[in-house]
Amino acid sequence: MTEEEEKLQEEEAPERPDLAEQIVRVIRGEGTREEKLERLRDFHENDLADALPMLTEKERAVLFNVLGDDYASEILAYVEAPAPYLKELGVGRSADLIENMDADDAVDVLENLDDVQRQAILL
Repeated sequence: MTEEEEKLQEEEAPERPDLAEQIVRVIRGEGTREEKLERLRDFHENDLADALPMLTEKERAVLFNVLGDDYASEILAYVEAPAPYLKELGVGRSADLIENMDADDAVDVLENLDDVQRQAILL
């Protein structure tokens, strides 16, 4: 494909709304826990992980509580630097989420933590 064809294709392609921004609107919007959960389940875990930095600590807590441990664990598996989010959740909740992960994802998350945080979660 030539450079001109690529430009034309980009111009003709409809703009796709940013998924992370849509997720933030769901979290910040009106609705019951069940309504938010239903809307959030339409997004891939990776998209939810991408939205985490756009949320406040309180909003992330709401998100993790709405999603429950199983789904929250899947999302954390996509986070490149999970340490700050796990710290926000506390040792007990972090341990629960890591315990719910597939073994390879749990190892990846634990490897990205500093020694102190890793030991606190594992004990």
